[in-house]
Amino acid sequence: MADERMDFHHLFGLPLQDFFRGTPCEVELEPDLSVKSQFLDVLIIRKSDAPLDRVLPDGLEGHLVEYNLITFKSHWEPLDGWAIKELASHYVNLRKQVSPSFNDLLPKTQFRLFAVCARTPQGLAGRVTLDRVTPGVYDLAWGLDVVRIIVAGELPEAEPNALLHLISASPPLLEYGRRNCRVHSPETSTLVAKLFADYRVEGLTMPVDRAEFLRKAKLQLLRECTPEEVGEVLTPEQRLEGLTPEQLLARVPPEQRLAGLSPDDIEKLRRILQASPSP
Repeated sequence: MADERMDFHHLFGLPLQDFFRGTPCEVELEPDLSVKSQFLDVLIIRKSDAPLDRVLPDGLEGHLVEYNLITFKSHWEPLDGWAIKELASHYVNLRKQVSPSFNDLLPKTQFRLFAVCARTPQGLAGRVTLDRVTPGVYDLAWGLDVVRIIVAGELPEAEPNALLHLISASPPLLEYGRRNCRVHSPETSTLVAKLFADYRVEGLTMPVDRAEFLRKAKLQLLRECTPEEVGEVLTPEQRLEGLTPEQLLARVPPEQRLAGLSPDDIEKLRRILQASPSP
């Protein structure tokens, strides 16, 4: 069946290639559109029907299914029609990837689309109809799908919303989020959360480059925390990442450089020094 369908695709495309031959147009058959990597902001996968042990923010509570795709826009970025189109394309791609086959797609009820933004999407609201569900929560009919839009800056001050208030464009809501956001995992660095909030307070854009953001978080962690606190978040390898052996040795006094070496290692080092030419 798949081979027959492939033949029909070519039967449709080949006459088009012939028709446009000799014109400024070029017809490509089955071009690979995955050449450039496309990244979804957040994917929440619900792996079982077990009840959640916490209350979710408004707009998410009671609406999580197996695959929940989220696009996020900060107060510097508009949530516009193009962002919704990208979200829809991610949904199409993901549904194909996680389904048994292209001919046996998982039910669309196992997928939900969310758009979380810091401020009211005025441009989008002026072009399409946003159906208000609760304060700060809207549903957008997009083709045959529905996109749940959550505006952090419009959500009420309630503890479940504190997480989203961290990215709010409203300073009072941001401060509420900083005071009330709970950390549920010991691996989560409260300093990173503080750093994120500092970006918002100072009106700076959080770096688009995730690696750059984590680099700055690591630097602030090393500056502001005790060695014990740092050790809870970073491994020794992460703490030393980027330093050359020469840079590491420069920080160790000569009398401490032999500490921890076995007698055999010390003997090897002595031989190396003896064999080295004098300066």
